[in-house]
Amino acid sequence: MASRRDVSFYRDLLHKPVVDCDGRPIGALLDLSTDQFNPTPGRSYVRKLVVRPRRFGRQAAANGNGTGKPLVVPWELVASLEPHSIRLRQSGQDLGPATLDGNEVLLHKHILDQQIVDCRGSKLQRVNDITMALSDGTLCLWGM
Repeated sequence: MASRRDVSFYRDLLHKPVVDCDGRPIGALLDLSTDQFNPTPGRSYVRKLVVRPRRFGRQAAANGNGTGKPLVVPWELVASLEPHSIRLRQSGQDLGPATLDGNEVLLHKHILDQQIVDCRGSKLQRVNDITMALSDGTLCLWGM
């Protein structure tokens, strides 16, 4: 079982700076994606990061993303979740284009602040955060 320091909350990651392997800023975390939820516990995990690129500097231009369009970064490129940033495994200049798949769910856009309804249609409450934990380099979703 994970210790308290291994457990994260989605709101702690939201807007956290994303830096490349050399510590150069790429942008800030806007959202995380996962596949549509599997009813089997422990099977849902983060697939991609959606990053708001920096608005100035060479990073946006180097990525061909001077328009401010969000960057989609596969989770496999994440080296570590540090206290003040999310560090990637490669240089920001080497980030290639990536897109979200049609079956991916965005945690902030589709889950947070949404009403939970049970199987009988009774409204329970709104989702105010998502509990996650690192397991073998994968960020798993534990609960809402």
